[in-house]
Amino acid sequence: MRRSLTSSLAVALLAVPGFVLVAAHKPSAPNEVSNLVANYLYMAAPQILVALLAMLFTSIKTRVLVSLLLLDITLIIFEVWIQLAVPARESGLAWVLYFPVSAAVLLLFALAAAFKSRAKSPTISH
Repeated sequence: MRRSLTSSLAVALLAVPGFVLVAAHKPSAPNEVSNLVANYLYMAAPQILVALLAMLFTSIKTRVLVSLLLLDITLIIFEVWIQLAVPARESGLAWVLYFPVSAAVLLLFALAAAFKSRAKSPTISH
């Protein structure tokens, strides 16, 4: 049951970039609809990478849901920033920052998890 719930949550978290894409851009023209898949793959690339790494390395499976949630929150904040603060003609250029920002979020999470696990491990004194 737990594995099924975890898988369902992971799939739901992988769907968030699609919801953000449709909600923010409301594709209506045929050329916009045809770009949905490419835009989804761009927006979901960090999440897809984390999911693939979790399938390959069992040591990070326990943290995959938190990682996906953090990446989804990052995507939503990033999209809101682009919609509110970036001029429309420069929004494409602003998306170049999405991957480094996502990588920084994952790095901060990995460091926090490492410090937490290190603090939990017993110290051996001689």
